[in-house]
Order: sequence, then structure tokens, then C-alpha cells
Amino acid sequence: MLYHTSLCVPDVPQAGEFYDRVLAPLGMTRIWKLEPLAIGYGRTRGEFWLQSPDHMPFLELTRHGHFAFACETREQVGKVHDAAVEAGGRSIVPPSADPAIGPDYFAAIVEDPDGHVIEILRWSGE
Repeated sequence: MLYHTSLCVPDVPQAGEFYDRVLAPLGMTRIWKLEPLAIGYGRTRGEFWLQSPDHMPFLELTRHGHFAFACETREQVGKVHDAAVEAGGRSIVPPSADPAIGPDYFAAIVEDPDGHVIEILRWSGE
């Protein structure tokens, strides 16, 4: 449904260091390198962006965003979670199942250094 999404952050290079490590286990790399103003991550196109208000003056800093990255396996959920914590994120929910959401829902939740909540999940449906 979404073509891309972005976070407007106070320090693009610093946020980029964090997301380089978080997105690597998902096979996402820097597709667009416009530092210090913006970075676009993806596999084949910029799907997830970090940008400065100087890059898009009509944007303001994103506050307390929440988004989710889909994983193919439970192991990948763990790898992304661990990469986020090692890069300076704060674990809110360690990798675990939540049968109340669904029988095959497996996820972790991490807060990035700018206060955004990242859900990392493996879930085949609703």
C-alpha cells in the first residue's frame, strides 16, 4: 500500500548509522545517499527514508513514530532486534510470540535513539 515512508530526524548521519545496522539483516541498504540531508533505504528502491527538515522544509521533526518491518523468519526477527540493541536502541519487547494477536505472530519492539518505536515482526496473516 505504501510506496515509501520517512522519518524527519535531527541528525541524518547519526540515524543512518543506526538504521544501517538495523536494516542489514533485512537485506536493505542505502539506495539513495544524500547525506547530510537524506538517506533512502531499500532492496531495489528507496522504501524507508531518513531526512532532515533542511531537505524538505515543509516537514517537521517526526516525534514518536511507530512503524513495522516485516521479517521472513523468527530468526530474522531476532537478528534485527539484536542489531538494533547493539546499535543503541532500547528493547521494549524481546523477540516473542503473542497468541492474543495471532497464532503465528512473532515480534520484537525496539525504541530507536530518536524515540521512534520499531516493531519487527514475522506474521503470515490476520
